[in-house]
Order: sequence, then structure tokens, then C-alpha cells
Amino acid sequence: MFNTANPTPNLTLALHRQQQLLEALAHALVATPNVEPQTAAQLAELTALTTTISQTLHESCARLNTVSDAFTAFLALLEQADECAVAPSGLWALAQPLQQQLEAACGPVRQMV
Repeated sequence: MFNTANPTPNLTLALHRQQQLLEALAHALVATPNVEPQTAAQLAELTALTTTISQTLHESCARLNTVSDAFTAFLALLEQADECAVAPSGLWALAQPLQQQLEAACGPVRQMV
């Protein structure tokens, strides 16, 4: 998973791969006699956490895409500001909801780390 030229891990589909590994581990534990109940419970908890993290990241990315689209439109409006007068309060009224949406998208991810 690590590239020697680039010490950062390849994060492409990392959660998907993690889920595959957890499923393989779960199948191996089922086939193993005398598995400690605590081990099985920990695996179940880890699997549930992975699912929660994946869902949270997908939802946050969708929200961030929406905010990105809105900021693109906002910047286009600012480019046209020379042609028509836009009051600072009007710009603030447009930017403030975007900031709230950005916080709503980032908040759940911040809580996980």
C-alpha cells in the first residue's frame, strides 16, 4: 500500500479494501474453533465502525461537492461585480449559508478524528 517514492499511503478505495479485509477476517474467525467471544465482538464493532466512517465520509463528500458548486457560482458572481453594484451585505448574505453548509459537511468528519 505504500509507495517508496511517495511515503503517503494510496488512499484510493482504502475504505473499500478495509471492508474486504474485515470480511475475510470474519470468515476466518467463523472457521476457527474456540474463538473467544470478546474477539468476535471486537470484530463486529470494528466492522460497524468502518461502515459508519464510510457512510459519514460519503455524505460529507456529497455536501462538499454541493458547497463547491455554490462557491463556483459565487466566484462567477464576483467576477461580474464590476458590471453591477453588489452591496457587501448582499455578498455576505450569499456567502454565509455556504459557510454554514461547509461547516455541516466538515463537522461529522472532524468528530471522527
